[in-house]
Amino acid sequence: MRFCPLLENIGRPLSVTPQKLLALVVQYLSKSAPRLYEAVHLNGLHSRVVLQVHGELRRLEAKEGRRLLNKIRLKGDVELDATALRKVYVSSNNEGWAPLVEDNFSTRVFQLHIRCAGALQRNRPVLVVPLPPKLVVPGARPPTESLEDVYDSNLVSKLARGETQAFSDGNKAWRRVCQEAGIPFEDVVHRQLQFAKIFRKRKGVSLQRPASWVTQEELNAVAVRIHGMLDVLDTARLATYLAEKNVFAHKFLLRCAKI
Repeated sequence: MRFCPLLENIGRPLSVTPQKLLALVVQYLSKSAPRLYEAVHLNGLHSRVVLQVHGELRRLEAKEGRRLLNKIRLKGDVELDATALRKVYVSSNNEGWAPLVEDNFSTRVFQLHIRCAGALQRNRPVLVVPLPPKLVVPGARPPTESLEDVYDSNLVSKLARGETQAFSDGNKAWRRVCQEAGIPFEDVVHRQLQFAKIFRKRKGVSLQRPASWVTQEELNAVAVRIHGMLDVLDTARLATYLAEKNVFAHKFLLRCAKI
């Protein structure tokens, strides 16, 4: 990533020397989850300056993440899954989330689940895309990915037809979309400790293949980076932030894609 234009674009409106600005950029890239208070303390800068620089860096990460997402194609054994990255409590009177609040709910507080979906090829790239946030009543089960979520994620279109065997943890939405795309699909049940499955492949040969080598832990790895981004955002700004899909993690995607 080229940072000379970045230094020029950010440095001019801010009262910060190029040396401190460069140190701030280097520190941001060296952390898996950059923290606002650390950057302020170590660099002796005002929080407004750090927020503006971090915001520009996140914008560049998002741009690079979208470029990689459009570029990478998966094949072989691929697992499809979704997970919640974070849970936030939201008041029913919060205007920022009013479109998600249904009139028939009487509760005063909701649980907001920030979610993502991913596709992982064994020992190869992982593709992560944000899913729309979901509100549920306190105590309800975390929302699973719906058919609409799977269609909107567009992850199945990243799988090479004729070269891919897809797996998922029992969600019927993935099966339907894969079948429509002509991608062979098999279910596994992680809760029953099913991590390999015997299934029939071409020419009637039965094979036992690893049906899950990623589970939730691999998808949750992206949460570390995203949590660092969310720490500098309040709940009111969170909807706009997610709507812009700035949750792509540039360094995370580069590492997983091995580019």
